[in-house]
Amino acid sequence: MKNSFIVLGLLLCMFHHWWIPIPFQIQAGMLLTGFILLGIPHGAADILVAKYQSSATRTNFSLRNFLLQYLLQILLFGILLWLFPIPALVVFLCIAAYHFGETDLKNIPADNWIGKLFISSYGLLILFFLLLTHTDEVAPIVSLIDDTAVINNSIPALQQYQQLLLGILFIFFLIISFVFFFQQAKKKQYGSGNFLLRLSLLLLILHQLPLLLGFSFYFIIWHSSLSLQSIITGLKNTGHFYPKLLFKHLLICSGIALSGTAIFLLTLGDVKNNHQVLWYCFATLALLTAPHMLVMHRLYKWMRSN
Repeated sequence: MKNSFIVLGLLLCMFHHWWIPIPFQIQAGMLLTGFILLGIPHGAADILVAKYQSSATRTNFSLRNFLLQYLLQILLFGILLWLFPIPALVVFLCIAAYHFGETDLKNIPADNWIGKLFISSYGLLILFFLLLTHTDEVAPIVSLIDDTAVINNSIPALQQYQQLLLGILFIFFLIISFVFFFQQAKKKQYGSGNFLLRLSLLLLILHQLPLLLGFSFYFIIWHSSLSLQSIITGLKNTGHFYPKLLFKHLLICSGIALSGTAIFLLTLGDVKNNHQVLWYCFATLALLTAPHMLVMHRLYKWMRSN
């Protein structure tokens, strides 16, 4: 699946650079469409995942407690995002980086410190590589989050030290990767294979695509598809994979989440401002992702142990 996505990403780069540059409005439309069709639905199975994982591990599952904890996490993170937007966003990006890394590398042994560092460095590299190589496009969105002088002055600083920051990320990742693969080679548990080649091509695609297209490619096509694949695999492993039930559940929960997002946008956002709409979409995605990451982390940990 990853190799197919790499080919698709390279074709998208060729289309955008060699044939017809994709306008911003179409990029935004593609992102919102992907957000609706796959971005939100891939996290809408959390109840099923938690319920049947509890059944497989013979632990009690309470739907009421699950929903209360889920909504409480959304509420708490929403308050932090409202009161301290930039610090909360930075913390979320770091946690999301681990989630992205864990999804991409779900089969690696990650129960020791080097495995966790390897996953974290991988996710941080991809996420911040995308942001740091598109600072001109990130700036207007960040200005909507916090329009203070400190934030406005930080954008030129990021652009000035972009190469240095990227270099630090690459060096950190390469050191951790070397230690990780060296340890796994001794244990004969996990080989590097085509890992570095695929990662290099993925970073090339993210660099060549505009911010919205790059984010759509990685989050919608790559991450959401791999995450949904993991959910299906996890349900199969528990003996509770019923396609019709899963589809019905995804449809209902996605509809609830999308309705809440639409009300949020229409109430607080200026739908005529493209960047503001995008920021509120990202904020909504962050709110929904916060509890989803914990559910998926438990699933990946259970799958690795089995």
